[in-house]
Amino acid sequence: MTLEEERYVTRERPDEKPPSGFGVTLVVEPHEQSPQALLDRLREAWSVVSSWGRWSDEDLGDWPEADEALAALPEWLRDRVRQEPAYELQNWMDDLHDREWVWWSGAVAGDRVKLDVQALALPASLWPLESLVSWAGGAVLDRLQPWVPSDEVRLYGRTGGR
Repeated sequence: MTLEEERYVTRERPDEKPPSGFGVTLVVEPHEQSPQALLDRLREAWSVVSSWGRWSDEDLGDWPEADEALAALPEWLRDRVRQEPAYELQNWMDDLHDREWVWWSGAVAGDRVKLDVQALALPASLWPLESLVSWAGGAVLDRLQPWVPSDEVRLYGRTGGR
């Protein structure tokens, strides 16, 4: 799945529901940057993360140690993560390794970013992705389950849902 996930990071398919499992949509509001700039940051970081794989991915080698993983991250993220307590990076790495979901799509939807994941089991802890959104300069306004198409994203977030 991870090799597929690495390809998924570059795809914009905000109106294509994940094919199997459960789709979850995060509605993200950018702070201090455009939606496209935020999405570019998220993709830059997730391109690295997806190359590490998950606990269930075979033939990917060993999971990186925290120092090795930190060195592989984009500079902006390394700088941001270093501001956190050391255990925060380890918790983030552990949750990335144990996740039961993969990145499906990222796209700009009006003044927001729409992130879609394919959850292979529920409940799905999206904390690692939500943390990345925060570190990249955004805020998750809503987590929508089941998945929603892009034209519905504008209906969520600022007032706590529809």
